[in-house]
Amino acid sequence: IPVKSVKTQPRPTPRLPCRQGASPPGRCLDPLKIPVLESADTSGSGVRVIAGKRKGRRLKTPRGLTIRPTTDRVKEALFSILGSEVEGARVLDLYAGSGALGIEALSRGATHVTFVEADPLSIRLIRENLQACGLTDSVEVHVRRVETFLSRVADTLPPFRLVLADPPYRATEEVTRLAARFPPRLLEP
Repeated sequence: IPVKSVKTQPRPTPRLPCRQGASPPGRCLDPLKIPVLESADTSGSGVRVIAGKRKGRRLKTPRGLTIRPTTDRVKEALFSILGSEVEGARVLDLYAGSGALGIEALSRGATHVTFVEADPLSIRLIRENLQACGLTDSVEVHVRRVETFLSRVADTLPPFRLVLADPPYRATEEVTRLAARFPPRLLEP
């Protein structure tokens, strides 16, 4: 069997956003200025809004393996289980990635979604997907690690009815720690 040689270029290591004054200007990324269109895909991504007001809308996803969007089949199963709990809910989307889960919740009638994601490229995708779907009014987007968000920001927010988390495979230990220390006041009674 002949083997094709594929020439690849090494990916640059993404720089994370920095606190103001933490490093020289120009060394940190501004998520709003990161061009994503070259690395985003809507044509063959297979990720779309399954049901609700925005049913059928294709969502941008990154090319490559940095983000593994939740597939349509998994989203459909998850939201079938949740059923009417989504309508009118405040939703927290941890490890938001492309924003597919939170956008699906908004499309199905959630009143508000708070997205939490540390990767600046993902933040850009979330914002672009929200704009493309016309869902920018009832959202908050936090550029932070989930652990940092839960320990510093979460106390200032009202409780959520649903918490969605689809972490990267490599975050197993982090997720186990978070589950053990998840602040109960973040959930509606």
